[in-house]
Amino acid sequence: ATPPPAGAGLFGGFGAPPSPELVRELFAKFDRNGDGRLDAAELQDLAFELGEVWTPEACVRVLAALDADGSGALDPDEFA
Repeated sequence: ATPPPAGAGLFGGFGAPPSPELVRELFAKFDRNGDGRLDAAELQDLAFELGEVWTPEACVRVLAALDADGSGALDPDEFA
């Protein structure tokens, strides 16, 4: 998995950004434990749902590239 450019959010490499409503819907769907953050396992589930197969290691790399605050997970702003 190749992460999007820094600061571009998860959808940075896909052309036009998705609507805020779609971003909120996707985030809520994959925030399986409801903690308001997406961890590497939740990110892997999301990638799979979008037709991508990311190894756990790839998910950790993508997460590290997008995790601006260093929390180890994506909050809604980092996700968008």
